Amino acid sequence: MIEHSPTPWHIDNFFSSKHPDILAGGDGRLVARAMYWSGSENISEVEANARFIVQAVNAHDELLAACKVSLPAIRWGITNQPGNLNQWRDCEQLLEAAIAKAKEGQ
Repeated sequence: MIEHSPTPWHIDNFFSSKHPDILAGGDGRLVARAMYWSGSENISEVEANARFIVQAVNAHDELLAACKVSLPAIRWGITNQPGNLNQWRDCEQLLEAAIAKAKEGQ
């Protein structure tokens, strides 16, 4: 499987002030451009979309690692702290879903 471009990603408007470019890694490789089409959405929304993409990409590895590390603790709680079983199960399901969703794109 081919790996994605290295992180961190960042936004740059060097090429166009209307279309924020999403660049990757230390070499500033162009990965994507958030496009503004007249009448579709406003430029602030386009910029917010670009920031959201960069934020999600840059946080992905740490968030996935935190979920994976937390899951055994939650499972310990299910076994050893049954008084809070519903809360433990809710946490377990949320962590499992987040891990599965993160792995979908891999």
